[in-house]
Amino acid sequence: MSLDGSQAYIYAWMEAAVLAACPPGETGKSKASQARLAPIGEWQGTSAAAEAPYHYVVATDVDAENEFDFNRWYDTEHMPGLAAVPGAVHCARLTSSDGGPRYHACYDLTGPEVLDCAEWRSTHFRNARRIMFRTLLDERRLAVSSGYF
Repeated sequence: MSLDGSQAYIYAWMEAAVLAACPPGETGKSKASQARLAPIGEWQGTSAAAEAPYHYVVATDVDAENEFDFNRWYDTEHMPGLAAVPGAVHCARLTSSDGGPRYHACYDLTGPEVLDCAEWRSTHFRNARRIMFRTLLDERRLAVSSGYF
């Protein structure tokens, strides 16, 4: 969970069956909205054996004409490169079919100082929402399974 001004963001990893039982989200100023995210890929980080009390999320859209190249670059260069940064425990890419931003990159990190590495600072996206979460529960997240979560 993270606070961004007056808005709170909560990312929850769930089994597909649990999520399927949840009613669709409602949008509006006074109502919460939700997006169901499907996995695209995941990478174990260089620090895979370490605790990851921080969860960093980058949510972005990309123009349709650049989508193929964006996804190829993200999956073959960007995510493997970030997973190799010391302090990266686990990295995952997800996509939303419930609206934008369409792409979400989620990183389990040992601490916020990981973002000071040159690999993290060198990439600049347009229309990207970046959020750092501090883990509230002392539980390891479940492995990404197929389906929506």
